[in-house]
Amino acid sequence: MRNWLGLLLLVLCFAACNKKGETTPCSSDQPTVRKIVNKNAIVRVTATATEPVYLTEAGTIDSRLIPCTLALEYYLDGLEVVISGDVKASIQAATGPCCAEPIVLTSIQK
Repeated sequence: MRNWLGLLLLVLCFAACNKKGETTPCSSDQPTVRKIVNKNAIVRVTATATEPVYLTEAGTIDSRLIPCTLALEYYLDGLEVVISGDVKASIQAATGPCCAEPIVLTSIQK
């Protein structure tokens, strides 16, 4: 059941991030604010459609990296991974989560 919920949330996030002509928090067109290279992170799975999964960098407490795309094999809460990618400028909205930054992953490993 948990896998189906994760799949549904992934599909909803993917559909929301791929609307043509719109800039979304997962847009690779946003300016890159920093690069991450081979940094340890933990996958966190939520029960929300707006943020179904996020990554927490090692050594941080309250920041979240929202991957623009993430394979379902990584949808395991608490999974330790090593990531590289471009952290994009976030578009904060009143309804969006605080302290969340979109990331275009270039590499992720278990």
